[in-house]
Amino acid sequence: MALSALRVLAFCSGDERYLVRLDVVRAVVRLRGLRRLPGSVGALVGVLDVQETPVAIYDTRPALSAAARPDTGDVMVLAAGWPQHAVGVACDRVDGLLELPELAELDHASPRPPGLPSYVEALLRVDDALLPLVDVIGLAEAGGTL
Repeated sequence: MALSALRVLAFCSGDERYLVRLDVVRAVVRLRGLRRLPGSVGALVGVLDVQETPVAIYDTRPALSAAARPDTGDVMVLAAGWPQHAVGVACDRVDGLLELPELAELDHASPRPPGLPSYVEALLRVDDALLPLVDVIGLAEAGGTL
């Protein structure tokens, strides 16, 4: 059986670089026109109109970065809840699409170091660096940093 490439988006949040599976992303848009929600708790920061759909926006950026630049950066709109429960995740920038060699069983590709946060699915080698493949909502809820 031939293996296909694993397609991921690389994105930056603060000084960190992460990967997310392309198949969970519906769109990437600029973070402009965010309507802040007073009293929001945790990483939920507001609502953004995307393709005429209100999208709840979570922020993966470290608190100082997000406060300093609240309406800049990119938003990855996730496909899972579209459109009834649309969710987007703000980051400083999306670097682009990468195609990595498919791993037959991602969980068995390499030993998972103990103590990794639950939002990290795997560590993948990209350009001689180990980058975390993440669940972006879990990352946002954890406060944006490893």
